[in-house]
Amino acid sequence: MKHAKINKYENLKNQNNQENDEERNIDTENVNEEPINTKDRINKDIMKITYIFVGLFAILLGYFTYFIFVDSEEVINNAYNKRQDLLTEQIVRGSILSSDNQVLAVTKVNELQGKRV
Repeated sequence: MKHAKINKYENLKNQNNQENDEERNIDTENVNEEPINTKDRINKDIMKITYIFVGLFAILLGYFTYFIFVDSEEVINNAYNKRQDLLTEQIVRGSILSSDNQVLAVTKVNELQGKRV
């Protein structure tokens, strides 16, 4: 009778082990079907961001090239450009002479302030 109980107990134990093994196999099959690898996911995200920044840099480089070769003359000659006023202040004008070389007008510069009077 003891042997019958032991056999019955071993049979139940074997059935439980087989069920656990089947569950483990099912879990490993699911993992193999759909790999969830966080490292690959992170690498894909990093590559997406890298492509976005490279694209933005290329657009910026293209705009600067276009601006230098196409729009620069227009901006330099624009009346709203403050650089025009700064350049005219740096020009030291000479004297105005008549046809017989007499001085009609002279540009005087205030040496303390560096401005024309």
